[in-house]
Amino acid sequence: MLTYDFQDMHGETLYEYLCRKIRSDILEGRLSPGERMPSRRALAGNLGVSTITVENTYAQLVAEGYLYARPRQGYFVTQIRETLLPAQTDRNKQAFTARRDRGETAAAAAGSGGREAAPDAAGRGVSADVPVTADLVSGRMDTSLFPFTIWARLMRRQLSEHREALLERSPGAGVTALREAIAQHLRHLKGMDVRAEQVVVGAGTEYLCDLLLRLLGPRRRWAMEMPGYRKSAQVLEGLGADVVRVPMDEEGLRIDALRESGADVVFITPTHQFPTGITMPIRRRLELLEWAAAGRWIIEDDPDGQLHLSGRPLPTLMSRDRGGRVIYLGTFTRTLAPTIRIAYLILPETLLPYLREKLWYSSCTVSNFEQYTMADFIRDGCYEKHVARLQTRYRAGRETFLTAFAQSPLAATAQLEGAQGGLHFLMHLPGEEADLERRARAAGIRIEGLTACGAPATPGQATMILNGPALPPADLGRLPARLAEAWGIN
Repeated sequence: MLTYDFQDMHGETLYEYLCRKIRSDILEGRLSPGERMPSRRALAGNLGVSTITVENTYAQLVAEGYLYARPRQGYFVTQIRETLLPAQTDRNKQAFTARRDRGETAAAAAGSGGREAAPDAAGRGVSADVPVTADLVSGRMDTSLFPFTIWARLMRRQLSEHREALLERSPGAGVTALREAIAQHLRHLKGMDVRAEQVVVGAGTEYLCDLLLRLLGPRRRWAMEMPGYRKSAQVLEGLGADVVRVPMDEEGLRIDALRESGADVVFITPTHQFPTGITMPIRRRLELLEWAAAGRWIIEDDPDGQLHLSGRPLPTLMSRDRGGRVIYLGTFTRTLAPTIRIAYLILPETLLPYLREKLWYSSCTVSNFEQYTMADFIRDGCYEKHVARLQTRYRAGRETFLTAFAQSPLAATAQLEGAQGGLHFLMHLPGEEADLERRARAAGIRIEGLTACGAPATPGQATMILNGPALPPADLGRLPARLAEAWGIN
């Protein structure tokens, strides 16, 4: 029976502590692949904790890929390759929690997601005659939730406290105050051991992609997930990058296909991938890190960030990286507003000399005014409260939709996939995607099929993407019936 003494918690909750200890036991071989874990009730009784604590621990470790569940049999240890195991994980976590106990981490919280609006798929016959009353494509946030009063107060503070600094030339990587706030925010949220010097601030992911091309060199081949978020590929191709699409399976990007592609940079969303919703398990993540160790690079895009709606945020690839081959990309667009274009990179230490070489002559593309305002928004805990409000709203909308779906005619015909995780999920149903798109658009609903993101078409079978977190819960509650009517399902 697993036994832990709870002497090295370093300020963690019981749930966090158990996750860390069981991960360590799996990675260091004390728990063998295929070994059955104690039942939730047995482990709770042995450790003197509640069964809900053990249940949440097991659920989190299943989500991360360390455990898998068998119906009516229990939980079992996943087979994980022993190459490139993150031996530093426990020590980094202990250092992080010790800093948190000393008050060095910010009272920040959440989220780095950020998908900007994407255009309609070309040539799919979508009519613009009927006004759009339900947009399930752009993924825009509900602007009514923007904290105008708080943001205005913080802007006035900048005019009072940073008058001269607002007019100074901003360093190429951003003002120190915002870089420090982002670093502390990621330590608090993700347990990432990040220094302010590793943070690069820029106006949107397009600018940061251009910077990455300059940092990594123009002659590299970039791999993108297929299906995947098409705007990222379009931006890179527009900047002249050699881009190749790599197929996926049920665990995410296929590493064998990545090797065959000849790419030496991969742009990937390992946590709740868009549009499939797949979360890459730990085994596949370690294989990806092994691929990168041979002088290659991983760009880890985290579009949902804290807005993952079930469980706790999963560990990042960067936090598992021992070789300095992962670059983390985040943005505040999805949690704030499309017009607040503050995105950022977290660079490994190995790239910092190149950063200084490329940016010494540049100014940051985000105004000092917005940078200082965002820094205070994070440090004052306002961002944490704002994201918590978004989560509450989006969870309510998701539950309203799922309840209405179960009661609608769609339930007998369509199946949902990925509805437990982030802000988008898939709907499988009979039909042709282009036809379903046109019929929905005629009813004022903008929706796309999976083929718009590069997936191969399956005759007679459609997979539609539902990406509408900004819709009010009442509108989401009416949506299943509206789709059923538009598609002639009754």
